[in-house]
Amino acid sequence: QAHPKLSLRYKPQLVQLEGGTAHLPLTDPEKRGTPMSPREWHEKIGDVLAGKKDAPLLLDVRNGYEWDVGHFKGARRPVQESFRETVATNVDGVTGGNVSDGTTRANARETVGPLAGVDKKKPIMMYCTGGIRCDVYSTVLKQQGYENVFTLEGGAQAYFEQYGSHEDRAWNDQLFVFDSRLAMTPGGLPASSSSAEAATLTCHCCHKKNASAPHRNCPNVDCNRLFLVCVGCVSSGGGFCCAECGKASHVRPSLLQPERYQKYAHYTDGEAVLRSERRGEGRKERRQRRRVRKKAEASEIRANDAASGVKPRNL
Repeated sequence: QAHPKLSLRYKPQLVQLEGGTAHLPLTDPEKRGTPMSPREWHEKIGDVLAGKKDAPLLLDVRNGYEWDVGHFKGARRPVQESFRETVATNVDGVTGGNVSDGTTRANARETVGPLAGVDKKKPIMMYCTGGIRCDVYSTVLKQQGYENVFTLEGGAQAYFEQYGSHEDRAWNDQLFVFDSRLAMTPGGLPASSSSAEAATLTCHCCHKKNASAPHRNCPNVDCNRLFLVCVGCVSSGGGFCCAECGKASHVRPSLLQPERYQKYAHYTDGEAVLRSERRGEGRKERRQRRRVRKKAEASEIRANDAASGVKPRNL
């Protein structure tokens, strides 16, 4: 069962973008991309695969590790590892950090974004898992001057529902999902239920096409990388994503089967360990950047309110 329980809670933003989304015209259909039905998408993607001169640009706005599990044929691997980075990286490329396909940090900086140098009149067909990220990002593209922006209505999941069982589907491999399945086959089944013949994905460690979905998390708490790994590398590397993580002190036991880890405290056997001591510097840095960003956003809102004569809000 993909969703064993229902949980509803308020979220100020459905997706995260650097700088927030409050300023984007998300509720105005005229300022979002034009939705395409799965049927329209299936027909149009044929132009991309045929390499026609006037074919649209196929843009995957998911994260790189999602692409690794499966993607539309002809879609380039996203340069970002987090949707938050999409606005900058789709034009400028990656400016630091490692990527899941084994590219080194130095080479990652040289990765050019898929929209770099693209004519703003060129049609862009963009897709994600369920369509939400596309709706949000399409407003950004429209503001940047891109004139012909199209989104896959309902995302790749809607395409799977209509074309998942078709042999002519324009999709390679499986689909990363954010529920307990972690990845699903075109038929909607958990990827973990697939046979050994489905082990055709690229292993993060040895770079051979012998890994199967779903992803695993690195046992190193301060890394927690989601990565695809083959059975041989799990055995030889202890389930870690690299040799460096294998030397870490804040580690969880390697999972025998791909599944989600519980919170680190679950593995401490009652040991009194401060939360701050269990986490690396990365979490502290992210929290600090978030505080700075929220202060800047609050200051901008107050300045706009003051300029328009609106009574200051309690932020």
